[in-house]
Amino acid sequence: MTDRILFWLDASLLNYCLSYYLEKKYPADYFAIVDITTRPKIFFQNQKLVDFKKVWFYYDHVGKKQEINIDYLRDFEKKYGINLWKFAINERLFYKYNQFHNFTKNEILSILEQECKLFESIIQEVKPNYLITPDSGLHHGNLFSEICRKHNTRVIMINISKFGGGSYLSEKIHTIDNLHTLDNIQSKGRDLTTLQTSLKESSLSTSLNNYTKETRSSKLALCKAAFQLLFISNNQNIKTHYSYYGRTKLRVLANEISTRIKTKLRNRYLNKHSIYKIEDEKFIYLPLHQEPERSLLLDAPFYTNQIETIRNVSKAIPIEYTLYVKEHPTQGKARGWRPISEYKEIMAIPNVKMIHHSIPSDELIQKSSLVISVGGTASFEAAFYEKPSIMFADLGYAILPSIFKIKSFDDLTQTILKALDTKINPIDLDKYLSVLEENTFDFDWIGFVLKCHKQFYYDGNLVDVEIDPSKMEKFLNDEKPILEKLADQYIKKFQIK
Repeated sequence: MTDRILFWLDASLLNYCLSYYLEKKYPADYFAIVDITTRPKIFFQNQKLVDFKKVWFYYDHVGKKQEINIDYLRDFEKKYGINLWKFAINERLFYKYNQFHNFTKNEILSILEQECKLFESIIQEVKPNYLITPDSGLHHGNLFSEICRKHNTRVIMINISKFGGGSYLSEKIHTIDNLHTLDNIQSKGRDLTTLQTSLKESSLSTSLNNYTKETRSSKLALCKAAFQLLFISNNQNIKTHYSYYGRTKLRVLANEISTRIKTKLRNRYLNKHSIYKIEDEKFIYLPLHQEPERSLLLDAPFYTNQIETIRNVSKAIPIEYTLYVKEHPTQGKARGWRPISEYKEIMAIPNVKMIHHSIPSDELIQKSSLVISVGGTASFEAAFYEKPSIMFADLGYAILPSIFKIKSFDDLTQTILKALDTKINPIDLDKYLSVLEENTFDFDWIGFVLKCHKQFYYDGNLVDVEIDPSKMEKFLNDEKPILEKLADQYIKKFQIK
């Protein structure tokens, strides 16, 4: 029987490029859900490069609607065992982070009802064997993945490896499939010095920092994007896409100017009031997450208030310890830093010190006694320096015995004491890395995203653009070697039952 493969396509363009080469190599029926803005929609409506049997445009089915069938939503939750409010409250567009529109309860429920009905109808019609989806930072992509899993559709997404560079495929984000224990894994016998060197040479944190520096770095591209937004675009998204509600051209321009001013003021405050020197004292290290971010909002949905997390940790640490908190280094360029009031609130906690974001994370980890993160890379990197760590999110590398998973703030005190008294076995780390390396292949996901930004999106400054079909075809031909290899990896994944 012919496989039926459903793609979730969005502005990243990776999955569209993948579908082009996968179709050439793997006979199957191909379908797509397209989550895109108005101007690039024209390309996906008219494209002939990939022969999709059917395409659904997400925003054609989800918009403004008055009536709500609460009985349907209640029955949906029971049917799938899914808590819809958990998705909705942690959606950055619906609450807390949206500077352009305050969504009402009814607006949110209406959107949830429309998309749940759409998703159910698609699955009933397609009956997909596989869903190929990106690591979505928004609620609807993750909700659809959960529904697919309930229907026994294999969800396959690409992950950036946190060690050694490259990428790997899995059915759950940041998790190696079918790895439940390290007991039967063979160690490669590498010592910590070797592993530390490899980590520094291919650190995910370094790659993300470089991505933040390189994207949106061209002033010329910024000017071109501004011209497109102000004078070319008719801004139809404000009527058709709930993600654009309230985003008038004037408000977007005013917000951009305001954000740039606030960013400079906040950076100046951090430079003046943060601590640059690591004292000769016992401390526990807690790095902040970039916010908003998937690993905070979706991977740790009940621990999204980072100030409250800091406050709870500060209450739970032993009396002789200080809690060192460091801002995420990409929070500035990517998010304009946090309000100064939040930094003041953190600094006001008596046993907390705010460390300047320029201090290297590995230096803080090495000198700390314990690392605590909601769901960040620091918990993983701590093992390379024989440091125990505590994590709130349910991510795959928590399989390491040196990482303690917190399920409730009530467990903090005892878990911290237990972690501080834990001796790290480097062999466990070597075992985990051996499995990770076996599953990793050579694909620079961050580099590919940067290419797409520069080729189609004015260096990442504007995604609501018209995509030239000839430009796309040339891009696909230019990237043929890496995309063909990527398609091969997905085919291998299909063959693993």
